[in-house]
Amino acid sequence: GGEGLAEEVAAVESDERLANAEAGELGGAFRSLLRDVSKRYGDPARLQDYAVAREKVDKVKELMPDNIRKILEAHAAFDAVPGAVTVGAVAGSAAAAPSEEISDCASQFLKQSVGVRREVKLRNVRLKVLVAACTSVFVIYTSMVVLGL
Repeated sequence: GGEGLAEEVAAVESDERLANAEAGELGGAFRSLLRDVSKRYGDPARLQDYAVAREKVDKVKELMPDNIRKILEAHAAFDAVPGAVTVGAVAGSAAAAPSEEISDCASQFLKQSVGVRREVKLRNVRLKVLVAACTSVFVIYTSMVVLGL
């Protein structure tokens, strides 16, 4: 991800040197790194594979809460059937009904999935900003070299 790219850049040039570099001052290692990054993130096939995988994950995330709700409704309907025997009643324990436990677990899952979804979106935004910044630096640096500034 973006952390790996930042580490690669830090291994080639220091932050201070990057901030204060004049046109043409950065070494060949940095140029080579920028070319590699450009190839990695500019490969349409890789981006297409990522987009397809992302689409599949999004579909599953959309279906999961609905499936959990359907399961909860089915368990609630089962509990409403007169004379239904629950696992707790068979075992003779005072534990909560299975549908209540499932409901609690499902509610916890839904809450966690919302948090994870936010975290993933934030991580994607950070990565996009990092890629945009690296691309901008590359374009500016290349323009300065070409124009001789």
